[in-house]
Amino acid sequence: MIKYALLLAFLALPAMQCAPSVEHPALRDQAPPRWTTPSGAQVRPDSLWWRDFNDPALDSLISEALTHNYNLKAAFARLEAAAAQRTISGSGLWPSLGLGSNASRRKQNFIGFPIPGAKSDILTTYANTFGVSANVSWEIDLWGRVGAARSAADAEWQATLADVRGLQLSLSAQTAKAYFAAVEARRQEELAQKNLEIIQLSHDQIYRRYLRGLRSSLDYRLSRTDLANARTNLETRRQQRELSRRQLELLLGRYPAAKVETGHTLAGVTGEIPAGMPADLLTRRPDIVAAERRLAGARANVWSARAALFPAISLTASLGTSGKELADMLNPDLSVWSLAANVLQPLFNGGRILAGIDLAKATQKQAFAAYANTVLNAYSEVETLLANENHLKKQSASSTVAMDEAEAARQLAEDRYQRGLVDIITLLNAQKSAYQAKSQWLTLQRGLLQNRIDLHLALGGGFTKVRMNKKALSLGKQGDME
Repeated sequence: MIKYALLLAFLALPAMQCAPSVEHPALRDQAPPRWTTPSGAQVRPDSLWWRDFNDPALDSLISEALTHNYNLKAAFARLEAAAAQRTISGSGLWPSLGLGSNASRRKQNFIGFPIPGAKSDILTTYANTFGVSANVSWEIDLWGRVGAARSAADAEWQATLADVRGLQLSLSAQTAKAYFAAVEARRQEELAQKNLEIIQLSHDQIYRRYLRGLRSSLDYRLSRTDLANARTNLETRRQQRELSRRQLELLLGRYPAAKVETGHTLAGVTGEIPAGMPADLLTRRPDIVAAERRLAGARANVWSARAALFPAISLTASLGTSGKELADMLNPDLSVWSLAANVLQPLFNGGRILAGIDLAKATQKQAFAAYANTVLNAYSEVETLLANENHLKKQSASSTVAMDEAEAARQLAEDRYQRGLVDIITLLNAQKSAYQAKSQWLTLQRGLLQNRIDLHLALGGGFTKVRMNKKALSLGKQGDME
């Protein structure tokens, strides 16, 4: 339980991070003040949106997916790489300090010098040298080139962080959809099994009457055909259930053995659809935040490329000691030092710097186009899903009526066939219609769930209805709500 609580707290961590200062550029077609599709109550963000389905098994599986999914682990590794790149890009803002030491011993021979009393004409001397030094180098970022590169790296790290948050959101949505697909597949298998039992019972009755000459061979053969089709349909449903369970297990990071257990019933879609401004998506959807951050990084890269036209000023210095004995390394009288400044102004490089500026500008244009497409696609997704919610609810209501009536018609047809009031075709059609109506109703229930999950995904998370009371109203100016 503690592990699960820690995981849920971790999921909310990206939202609690120090938010980057985003600047959303103006698009040609500005968003309307409200969604064009009617919606319900005012809402506030909710990162644990799947709890609205009130399914403990789903909660546990999403927790497992967010812990063990390998695509998510790879995303966290990319985030670590972006953090390292940010540190590398910003290192040029600080002086580079190095500490070095050296020690050497030299032997030198002098030949041809007469040395009285010496056994040889070779004079040999030894010399020791010891030194220690501290070296400092620093490029003065007078034009902001290094700072712009650091800003670009910061923006990329923030974009990668948004990508990770987006992958968490997408993974939870994929897990929820795969889970409900597996639940529906289980219900469809159970329905196919029950349908087979009903058809088997009718077939047995027809067969007994056929043997007594009370039913024709046509009735018998049509009944056998319907029974064989029901068995084929049951195997198809079993195959679909196995496939859905394996797909779910892949998201969980498990071996795809089709052994994962799911609930027996499809959760109902509850809660009102949010009413809010499309502009809310600009701060909620991770993909929009990531696109804006990459656009900001592209802008910083343009300035960094321009700054390459200006002179680069570098300072280098070293301080140390040098002596013949090891103890001389601590003697301040033997200190040595150097100080140098370097100014480099590019004059001619075959157009490389200007081409680099053009490349950065072109990349910025691409980033803006990608940002605009991301925003417009987000608006389109939400508008479409809001409209789909209304259509699916109406379809579900009609499907419920059709299911009830088809079941009543099946029972009536079976009773009348037993009394010889209707033919075999009427009976088989009634049984088939009853089964298809129930199967379609299950599919629509999952369609409602999937559309609601996609809506959570399109809105960048969940939505919790805001309850306003007198205290909240009195503090409304400070943005306090409960």
